[in-house]
Amino acid sequence: MARIAATDGSLTVTTRNETEHRKLKAQIHAAQRHHKTPPGTHLVVDQPRWETFILNIEELPDWMAEPPVEVPVPSQLRRPHDAIAVLRDDEHLLPITGTSRRRALILLQALVAAATKRGHTVTAIRRQDRHGRSQPAGVHLSFTVAGHDIGLRISQLSDRTDHVPTPKELADKQRYSYYSIPRYDYTPSDRLKLELTNSAASSWKDGIRRKLENRLPEILQAIEHCAHTAERAKIAAEERKRQQELEQERQIARATQRLIQAHRTQILDEQVTAWTRARQLNNYLTALTAIVEAITEPEDKAAAVEWLTWARNHADCLNPLNATIAMPPDPEPTWTALQPHMERPYVGW
Repeated sequence: MARIAATDGSLTVTTRNETEHRKLKAQIHAAQRHHKTPPGTHLVVDQPRWETFILNIEELPDWMAEPPVEVPVPSQLRRPHDAIAVLRDDEHLLPITGTSRRRALILLQALVAAATKRGHTVTAIRRQDRHGRSQPAGVHLSFTVAGHDIGLRISQLSDRTDHVPTPKELADKQRYSYYSIPRYDYTPSDRLKLELTNSAASSWKDGIRRKLENRLPEILQAIEHCAHTAERAKIAAEERKRQQELEQERQIARATQRLIQAHRTQILDEQVTAWTRARQLNNYLTALTAIVEAITEPEDKAAAVEWLTWARNHADCLNPLNATIAMPPDPEPTWTALQPHMERPYVGW
């Protein structure tokens, strides 16, 4: 079951697997599509990670609260926009047959004209195979709204009828056990479907009561809404990145302090060890001095004095109290040095 947490008016839902992820996305899209929020509000979704959704109900922006703009539909395709001309002149880019093709171009022209009037730009999407031949693309038009590209696709729906087996199909069915006769026949209809490729919740098709001609204002508003959502997502992503960078800086600063403290502790421990060793040597040298003074043979005494003198100098050098007393220099906070002191793995060096 997905984990749910509510903080500061937000609802954070974390999915555990692919099934929960798909189910939650379908529920979110249904809520957005059917406006399952109080009047004057809409559901805003932020997805900082694949498995995490942050849901907020916010007031509609002023431009969304306004009634949709009118989108007049021309009766003929005259002086089409450059993007529409590209689709008109290449049947492979827009594989719609019959009279529906002309209607599709007129619908797209009406939508493009209204979009450009509002300051947006529109381009046709070309796709070619390795031989340079045009191929049907998943997106027919790209609307650039406030710096965000919103893809739009138009398709021709099919009518389904019961399939009547042919004599050949019946004969093949008797001859080959693996042969399957289709249950239905599908033929292109005069119904069309428009959908935004950036949003799974945005699609419209001809119905019994409403045709696409009457839904173009809604579609144009959805394009702008999609761009608005993309801008929100961009701003949220930039803010998350900024917060992550700030936290990384704070984490590095804390790790640097821990590195300095560990370094100073190590130096202090080394000094205590050296001081203890120096005291042991001094005790030994006191006893050694008495032995050396008792030696009477000149050569033996000279050799012993030489050794005693070196040992005293060594003990003096070993004793940290004989050196300048000062704070040791801080270590360089390199990646390798900081790593043991980081609170969690950090890869943004």
